[in-house]
Amino acid sequence: MRNVPRTPLVRPSKLLWLPLAALIALGLWLYGTPHMLWTYHYTGRGGDKYYLDCFYVGRDSQRVVPHDGKCPFIAFLKPGQGRL
Repeated sequence: MRNVPRTPLVRPSKLLWLPLAALIALGLWLYGTPHMLWTYHYTGRGGDKYYLDCFYVGRDSQRVVPHDGKCPFIAFLKPGQGRL
């Protein structure tokens, strides 16, 4: 009987994507998923707007009451965050 080298079930080179996937999952868990500004209400005129609330669409769309009066176009929100 000949001594045949064993082939691993999964080649290590095929697992190189795992650290990247883990980093993406960690980032989403820490910072939330990206959401885009859809509608907003503000007070003031011209360039002096103070945003009262912002509605973002994304994985879990939600209305946000900003504490600084600003609504960024893209916001990373966690489910049920409700505050920027």
